[in-house]
Amino acid sequence: MVLKKVVSQTHTYSLPEINLVSLDLLDSHSWLVFVSDRELAQTNLTDLLKKIINALNISWDHDVKIISFNPTSCLQFNQIVNSSLKCIVGFGINPNQLSLQGFNNKHQVYSIYNKLVLFADSLETYSNDQSKKVLWKALQEMKL
Repeated sequence: MVLKKVVSQTHTYSLPEINLVSLDLLDSHSWLVFVSDRELAQTNLTDLLKKIINALNISWDHDVKIISFNPTSCLQFNQIVNSSLKCIVGFGINPNQLSLQGFNNKHQVYSIYNKLVLFADSLETYSNDQSKKVLWKALQEMKL
């Protein structure tokens, strides 16, 4: 985590530096997927993400925008409110990173400004059949 020094008249504070993400969304993107940059660098986890997306019958190249996130990344949810996005999935990210509070239940589909939002564990968590079933059930709810 990168810390930024902030100096007041009497004290010096170290605050986490916020990494604001800007989005370049196309009208064709109906899904937005957040994944940690560490996991995207791992071929086996990228392959798992591709399998998940293909199983949902959505196009990796056309329908989905993948956003690489790290623990200091932050996005204002209002940046995407007026977009054509329908579904947002966050693998291993905290709702606060999207400026959302009170959405802490994982594998629960939330409807926020006509967007379906799902927070899931990091991709590496879905290595066994039981964890995959929990994720798959939630993703199927988003497809309805």
